[in-house]
Order: sequence, then C-alpha cells, then structure tokens
Amino acid sequence: MDERPRGKLLLVILSVVFLDLVGIGILIPVVPILLAGSSSPFYLLPAGYTKQTGYILLGRLVTIYPLCQFLAAAIRGQL
Repeated sequence: MDERPRGKLLLVILSVVFLDLVGIGILIPVVPILLAGSSSPFYLLPAGYTKQTGYILLGRLVTIYPLCQFLAAAIRGQL
C-alpha cells in the first residue's frame, strides 16, 4: 500500500481539526468582552440587560458552537 495517499488524508484530517479548534479559540477572548464587560466600549447588550444576563448569553453561545459542530460531524464525514 502506498503511503502518500494515507499521509495526505492525515494532513486533511489534522487541518480540519485545527480549523475547528481555531473556531472555538477565537470565541474565548472576544465574546466575554462583548457580552459581559459592561465597561467595555464594545459591549453589545442594551442598557436594560444585567451582567448576569450577559453571562447567560455567553454560556449559551459557547455551548451552541460545539453542539452544532458535533451534530454536523456526521454530515461532514459523509462529504
């Protein structure tokens, strides 16, 4: 069996995993500033929202991304 196709397949798999982890890693430093940092100039929530609501929304957003990634894994696997 030729090793070149196997190496290319491994490279594709590792690059997909890397891109998935980058997608999660981008959220970690940015989203708390947008939703929970009420003193930040980049704060997105309206004036009526409390800091606790921002943390709840933050938790939901951080949970939704891996959940959708898990559900889409079978579709991407078929592709």
